[in-house]
Amino acid sequence: MIIRKLHIENFGHFHDFTLELPGGLTRLRRENEFGKSTLLEFIRRVLWGYPDGRRTQLNRYPARFNAGEYGGSLEVVLADGSQVTFERYGARGALVARRPDGREEPGDALLRRLTPVSEECYRNVYAVTVDELTELSSLDGEEIRGRLYGGAITGGDISLPALGKHLDERAKALFKARSQATLTGAARQELRAAVEKRDRVRSDLARRPALERELAELEERSRELRAAAAKHAAGVARSELLLKAHPRYLELARTERELAALPEAPEVPPGAVLRAEELARRLAEATAALPPDAAADAPQSELLAAAVALADRELAGAVAPDAPTPTEADLACAGELESRAARLDLPVELAPNTRAALLVCTALALCAAAGAGMHSQTAGAIALLAGVVVTGGAWAAALLALRRRRELARAEREELEADRREFRTRCGLLCPPEKFSATLAALRERRAKAAELDRLRKSRAARAAVAQLRNELAALCASYRSADPAELRRGAELTARRNTLRSRRAELAAAFDAVIGDAPRETFDRFDPDAERLRLAAARKRNAEAEQAVLELHRRAGELANELRHLPRGEELELADSEVEQARGALRRLVRDYLVVRGCRTLLDAAVERYERESQPEVLKRAAALFADFTGGRYPRVYKSVASGELVACDARTGLEKSFAALSRGTREELMLAMRLALIECTERDSEPLPVCFDDVGVNFDPARLARVEAAVEKFARGRQVIWFSHS
Repeated sequence: MIIRKLHIENFGHFHDFTLELPGGLTRLRRENEFGKSTLLEFIRRVLWGYPDGRRTQLNRYPARFNAGEYGGSLEVVLADGSQVTFERYGARGALVARRPDGREEPGDALLRRLTPVSEECYRNVYAVTVDELTELSSLDGEEIRGRLYGGAITGGDISLPALGKHLDERAKALFKARSQATLTGAARQELRAAVEKRDRVRSDLARRPALERELAELEERSRELRAAAAKHAAGVARSELLLKAHPRYLELARTERELAALPEAPEVPPGAVLRAEELARRLAEATAALPPDAAADAPQSELLAAAVALADRELAGAVAPDAPTPTEADLACAGELESRAARLDLPVELAPNTRAALLVCTALALCAAAGAGMHSQTAGAIALLAGVVVTGGAWAAALLALRRRRELARAEREELEADRREFRTRCGLLCPPEKFSATLAALRERRAKAAELDRLRKSRAARAAVAQLRNELAALCASYRSADPAELRRGAELTARRNTLRSRRAELAAAFDAVIGDAPRETFDRFDPDAERLRLAAARKRNAEAEQAVLELHRRAGELANELRHLPRGEELELADSEVEQARGALRRLVRDYLVVRGCRTLLDAAVERYERESQPEVLKRAAALFADFTGGRYPRVYKSVASGELVACDARTGLEKSFAALSRGTREELMLAMRLALIECTERDSEPLPVCFDDVGVNFDPARLARVEAAVEKFARGRQVIWFSHS
């Protein structure tokens, strides 16, 4: 694969940048800060993608703002002559492979078909900078280590130094002179412990038969004592039962005797007593409310009824049919109207005293005029005139007062007529006003007779109610064979007492039966509580002694059982013998393992010496040849030490073997370049050659070695593309 043209749309400080490249070795010399490292990184990222931002600290080649889409393309020519353009845009964009005819396909799939090289291998082998060249960690990937050291003698994941160290540690763990902290020492201790355990098992087995016989005797004695204790406990329980039931039996017998002593009487419910008391109370109230002359009410009520009927016929034309019965206020109002009418019927004239006073005044005036005329005619005229004036004024005032009284009388008469009309309407009277008095008198008399008739009727109804209550009370008492309410109450009290005693007897019988169970009641006829308490105390004492003896036997039996449980059995002796044999076998195996490990270590040392002398991987051999060419033959041989795992270069000038760290920086870079070129050659034997990029790789080479390196790289670039970035 040869890159003919690369185009950067937006990457780092490049924007819309295009670069055409030839095949073979291309020396791209540019000044510092041109972007050589940026171009190398661009080729990496277009082919293998941009690094995941979550796993990198900082993007050293960000996109410029408003300078186009991030990414670019590579136009390449494959080994079969076909052309392909690889494009990748966007930080997470996919690689697209576009053919000249416009067909597109996934670029990642095409790369996997063209080459077995992975992204890790390409970044660390094909495209490197001078800073990355001597980093051994860049060649520690699993794929790269497999290609470099695939011909190692051990194979797998363990190195020969690690294997030798492991064998030494295993031998030391198995055996060490005068040390017990080894596997064989531990095995000897286990064997000694197993033998001691077997001896203890044999000695303990001899004691088992005697302990088993003693335990059997204790169990038999314990069963006898438990049976005796159970018998005593049953006696205690029976005595306690009898003593507990005896007070209940006495109370039950007393209740039955009291119930039997009650006289025979009908059952009177409490409701009957309450009903009788209620009837007696109502009868007493009704009897107290009867009038004293209740016996003569019947004839008088008939006469009053006839008088009321006659009064109704007389008042038929004077009173409206629906007129209300006059009240006392109505009667008083009618009397007042009559008084007012009688007063207004009197004539309105001068009072006798007033007339007498006027006549006296006139006579005095005439006398005064006559007396004055005796002395002089003029004086007499004047006196007469004065008397006439005074007398005329008095008569005028009297007549004016008489007129005012007549006007007031006329107004009062009109008001009286209005009150009569209102009274007639309100009382339903049809008679003329002058008959109001007679009509009211008749109404007043009828009212009195009607009230008396109503009283007599109510008295008759009260007597009927008293008779009914008396009959009901007598029937209620007779239904329970009682003469009066007092006897009925005594029957109810007797019934309540009988029911209480029956309930109490049932409760006591249930409690007594619950206590005694199946024991017959006849037992209590001859029961002596004091004697039973003595028997209970003796039974409790015997029961406590039996239980204490049982506990002692159980304690001793537990000790024997515990001792027997810890004593070994026959199969344990067999197990102890087996453990002894297993310990001996383990010790034999450890000794055999120690001998095998020591033999393996001897064989490994011989194999390592031969391998370092005769066998090295093909890639390392090719790298050693290139390194010898780079150094002008000073380091003709390079190999990887099996003991240390490091690269070792043989110095032909001094005859010394130098490790990688002991070489100068320029020499280390030359060795790493040789190893990468050798690795690329071996990798691309049967696959598409990929572009190789080196950035400032020869900056630390001296001129002679740089010339040899460039000649070797130019030879290496035949048939592939090598881009050599430098600043000189």
